[in-house]
Amino acid sequence: MKNIIGVWILIFFSVNLYAQRNKSKDTEKKSDFLLRDIVVYENEDSLGFIRAYEKNTKKWGFIDNDTNVLIPFVYDQLSLFDPKGTAIAKIEKKAGAINRRNRILIPFKYLELGTFTESKTYAKKGKKYGYITRNNTEIVPFIYEEAENFNGCRLAKIMSDGMYGFINFRGREVIPPEYSNVDQSYSPKDPFVLIKEDNRWAFFSPKGKKLTYFEFDKVEKTYNKTDGYGYLVNGLVLIRQGTQSAYVTVEDSLSFIVPFGRFPYAQPFNQYRWALVGRIGKYGAIDEFGETKIPIEYDTIYEARIKPGEEDFKALIVRKENVFGLLDTNGNEITKVDYKSVFADYYYTDSELKEFFHLRNSDNREGVVDLKGDVRIPFQYQWIDKFSGKDVVFALKNNRYGLIDTANRIITNFIYDEYLGYYNNFFPVRKNAEYGAINDRGEEVIPFEYENMEACLYNDRKWIVSKKGKTGIINSKNEVIIPFEYDSVFNWSQDGCRDHIVYKDKKYGIVDTLGKIVIPIVYDDLKFYNKSCICVAQNGKYGMINRKNEVQIPLRFDAIYVDNYWWSFKEDYICVKEGNKYYEISKEGRLGNEISENEIKKAFWHYLSD
Repeated sequence: MKNIIGVWILIFFSVNLYAQRNKSKDTEKKSDFLLRDIVVYENEDSLGFIRAYEKNTKKWGFIDNDTNVLIPFVYDQLSLFDPKGTAIAKIEKKAGAINRRNRILIPFKYLELGTFTESKTYAKKGKKYGYITRNNTEIVPFIYEEAENFNGCRLAKIMSDGMYGFINFRGREVIPPEYSNVDQSYSPKDPFVLIKEDNRWAFFSPKGKKLTYFEFDKVEKTYNKTDGYGYLVNGLVLIRQGTQSAYVTVEDSLSFIVPFGRFPYAQPFNQYRWALVGRIGKYGAIDEFGETKIPIEYDTIYEARIKPGEEDFKALIVRKENVFGLLDTNGNEITKVDYKSVFADYYYTDSELKEFFHLRNSDNREGVVDLKGDVRIPFQYQWIDKFSGKDVVFALKNNRYGLIDTANRIITNFIYDEYLGYYNNFFPVRKNAEYGAINDRGEEVIPFEYENMEACLYNDRKWIVSKKGKTGIINSKNEVIIPFEYDSVFNWSQDGCRDHIVYKDKKYGIVDTLGKIVIPIVYDDLKFYNKSCICVAQNGKYGMINRKNEVQIPLRFDAIYVDNYWWSFKEDYICVKEGNKYYEISKEGRLGNEISENEIKKAFWHYLSD
C-alpha cells in the first residue's frame, strides 16, 4: 500500500513539474538530455510527442523534437498515444491510462489493460478479465479467464472455464464460451468470425448466426499494409478441407467462386488481389472472379521478396522447361523466360532502397537487371556476388576477380585470384600467393603479405592470418592481436568463440580473444565443448579439465565422449572407455553405470562417424 501511495505522489508531482516547465519554458538542454542516456523509439506523432526510454532510471516518457520532456520519465511501460490522446502505462506492475497532459484517465489498479477500440478495452483484476470504458466505467464484469480487444466486427474473444466465445460491443455474449477455439480478424472487411468444434471450423455472423457447418480444416488469413491481417482483405477467402482448397466470399452465407477440386495447389490472395494456384504440375494465378490472371503453364512460380522479411513483393520468379524468367505483379514479362538462374538482390544508397535481380543467361554469363528489366550490369561475367547492402560488388571475369559498381564502372582491375566475401566494408582477397584486403573504394587496407586469411566468427573486424608458416590474429588496422607464434589458430569452439584452440609444436592449448593463455599448450589432443567441458589427452590417455585447467575427470581413460549438441535431449552426457568397457561418468569424475558399445554408438554417432 505504501508503494502505491508513493506512486500517486510521484505522479502528482510529475504532473505539477510538467505544468511548471511549460509555464516557465524552463526546458532541458540537449546536453543534459544526452547525459541522461535517452533512447528514442519512434518518430514524433502528429502532435509532436516522441516516446523515449531513459536508461539511467529504466523509465519511459515522452519528449518533443527539441528533446524537451513532455511526459516525465516515471513509467515502467508506456504505449503510444491513440487517436483520442490516451496512452496505456504501467507503474509498479499496475496498469492505467494517461492523457497528453499526463493526467490520469484510468487509475493504476489493473494488472493488464488493453488498447482502446473506440471507447472500450479489456482489463485484468486479480485473475479475471472484464471490460471498461475510457472513463473507467465497468461494462463487463470481471468473470473471464482470457480476453482480447474488439475486432473488426466489434466482437471480442473471451474464455470461460477453458472454452471460448465472443461478446459484442455492448458486452453481451453473442457466441457463448462453449467452443474449443475461436478466431477473429481485426479488419472491418471481414464480416464474420470462426468457431472451432471437433477440430473443424465454421463461419458465424457477428450476431452469432451459424453460416456453415463445422467442416473446414483451415481458413487462411492474408495481409496488406492498409488493412493488416485478415481473411477478405485482399479479395476471396481461401478455405481448406483435407487436401482440397476452395475460394469463397462471405456475406449471409458462403458463395463458392472457385470450388473444391479445381486447384490442388492454392495460396491466399495477395495485396494485388490475385492468388497463385496450380494443377497437374503447372502453376499460374487467378483473379478475384476466379478467372485466369497468369496462365497455368509454369513449372514453378513464386513471389520474389527482394529484401528479407518483406511482406510485399515486387515481382514473380517463374520456371518453365528448366529456364527462368521474371514477371511483374500484373503477370507481364519483365524478362524473357530463358535464363539458367535468377535471384533477388538489393542495396541502400542515401537511405533509398535499390532492388535488382541477378540472372545467368544461356551462355553461362551473369548480369544484373532492375525491376523494369533494364540491364544494369551487362551479361559478361562468370559470376557476380550479392551487393551486401552496398552499391559495389565483386565479379569474376576471365577467372580473375575485380570490384565493380551497379553501373558497371570498374573500381579495381580484375587482378585477384581469390575472393573471400564481404566483411563490414572489407573485401579480403588473394593476389598471386598473398592475402590482403581492400575497401569499397578499392583501396588497400590490409597489405598483401599473408599466406592465409580467415575472418573471426565472433568479430568480422579480426582476422586469423598466417605469415612465414606461423599463425596469429590481426584487426582491420593490421595491428597484431595474437602474435604469430602458433602452427594453427582455430576459429570455432562450442563455447561460442570466446576462446581459440591453438596448436604449437604438436601440442594443443587455449588462448582468449586477446591472446592470453587460458589452457597451457601441453596437451596431445583437445576438444573444447563448453566452458565447463574441455576434453584433453596426454600420453594416450583422456580426461577432462575446466577453463581454469583444473582436472575434473582424471586423464586415465582410453577415450572420452561428450554429448552436448543442440539436437541432444541430454545435457553434457559423458561416457568413457577403459580397456574394453564403457561407463557413464559425471563431470566430477564419478563412474556410473557400465553401458554397451552399441549404446555408445547410438548416443555419440555424430562424431564417431567422423
